[in-house]
Order: sequence, then C-alpha cells, then structure tokens
Amino acid sequence: PFDRDQFGGSLGGPLRTGKTFFFVADEELSLRQAITRQASVPSQALRAGLLAVIPPPAINPAGKAVLDLLPAANVGDPITSTRYIAAPLLTETEQMPTVRLDHHISSVDNLSGHYSLFDQNRFNPFDPGVPSFSNLPGYGSPEDTLGQNAGIGWIHVFGPAVINEAKLGFNRNTFSGLLANKGNQSIPGFRTMLTRPVDQGFPDVQITGYDGIGASTSLPMERHNNTFNLADNLAWHPAFNRGRHQFNFGVDYLNIANNSYIDEFSRGFWDFLGVTGNSIEDLLLGVPAVAVSVGGNTSTDLRTSDIAVY
Repeated sequence: PFDRDQFGGSLGGPLRTGKTFFFVADEELSLRQAITRQASVPSQALRAGLLAVIPPPAINPAGKAVLDLLPAANVGDPITSTRYIAAPLLTETEQMPTVRLDHHISSVDNLSGHYSLFDQNRFNPFDPGVPSFSNLPGYGSPEDTLGQNAGIGWIHVFGPAVINEAKLGFNRNTFSGLLANKGNQSIPGFRTMLTRPVDQGFPDVQITGYDGIGASTSLPMERHNNTFNLADNLAWHPAFNRGRHQFNFGVDYLNIANNSYIDEFSRGFWDFLGVTGNSIEDLLLGVPAVAVSVGGNTSTDLRTSDIAVY
C-alpha cells in the first residue's frame, strides 16, 4: 500500500489594529508505504543436508538458534530457492506548526517573537543504513526527531541616525534512533555486551552469501543539542560627509550544549565467512571468523561558548 496525506494552512492578521499582529501556520504529513526488499536465505535443501551430516553433539546451540531465525524462501522452488521477499510498512508522521507575534509598542519601539516546531516520528521496517546490515524484516528502527526554535526581537529607535536591535534566540534539536526489537532478545551462547535496556536486542550476525540477523550496528543512538544566542546591534548613520557612512557596533554571544551517545556494536558482532567451505556450516559449528565485543560508556556532554564584539 501507499497512503500519503499532506495538508496545511496559514492565517494572519491584526489582533489590535495598528498595534499587534499575528501569524500562525501548520503543515502535517501522514505516510504509510510498503518497502519491498529481497533477501538471501539458506535453501531448505542446504539446511536439511547440513543437519544430516553434522553430528548433533557438534551442532552449536547458538548457531542453530540463528539458523532457526532465518525464514524459509518464499519465491521459487520451496526446496532449492534462496529468495525471500517481504514488503512491510514504513510509517511516518510530521507536524510543523509556527506562531509569530509582532507588537508596535510605540513610535520608537517594536517587539516580535516566534516559535516553530518540527516533530517527526518514523518507523523503518528495515535497517535504514546504506548498505543495510540485513534485508530481512524485523530489524528496523523507530526514529523520533524533534526540533524547536524560539526567538524574541526588540527594535528601538534612538533617533533618525541611531537604531538598536536586540535578539534572543533558542534552538533545540533532539534525535533518537532505537532498535525495533529492543529488550531481552538475547540468544543463549551469545554474550551480552552492554547492559542498558536500550542496548538489548538480537546479536548482529553476518553470514557470507546470505542476509544475517540484527539491526544496524550503529544503533541505538540519541542526541540532544541546545543552542542559545544573544545578540545586540547598534546602527549609526551619521550626518557628516553627507551621510555617506554607516557604523555598526554590537556583541554576539553563542552557547552550545550537546548530550549524545552512539552505542555501536552494542549487541556484539559475529561474522561467519565460510572457513569450513560453507558459511552456514560455520554457523552450525559455531566457528565465526570474526567476533567483536564492546564495553564502556559512549555518553558525551559537550559545552562550548563563543562571544564576538565588533
């Protein structure tokens, strides 16, 4: 299916004639769209053949659990095909309202203010990375983006040649990309890496020649950015030299705060390359060519300030 609804509107006018004016606007989006991908999975013939020739005591329980999570082919011959096609839904909603007020205090003073919001909620049924870790459904991610901007401006006229403008602004941006299957999705035999609930999920298992299991290796992640700005500008247009010159004096202060984390490989990473001659056989025997373990804390709290005078 494909359902896209987009609508919006705006309205403005005086609240008090000649004194106060308003403007409001909003835009909305609602999206439901099927995303089709093809994945490579082990054929039923290969599964049955390997399980028949590998002695049961030699089969690794963790590897067998991963194999059981790989779906059977659904296109072509049910015994020999390795093609699996799925078309789950991508969903997205967006809201973008804006409000602005302008007030004429007096013949020498004008005040204005605004507030804008961007709120996006999106669910990716597959890993959104390019290239994606797996083309199998069930390993996507919910993403939430929230942006807010607010500002106040004051213009004061000291006289025909001198005007001052003061501005105060605030901007906040937040983003979270989490795991669609976050929680206790551990598989016995795969060690838990990071212990926070947000980091829990299926391990990332890559199998040469096939699509493995697991979400993006760069998830989960979150960031919160706050920017505060205070500026004042004085414009002077003197009468000397026939008014050919204009001078500007001012100060600009900027403060930025960033709080974030990116827990890459938070569920670990195992790569079965086929050292035995077949990557699925490697998986059943529990012999990865590469195994990555992580630990620690990736949280960052960054602060910086800047001031300019001219």
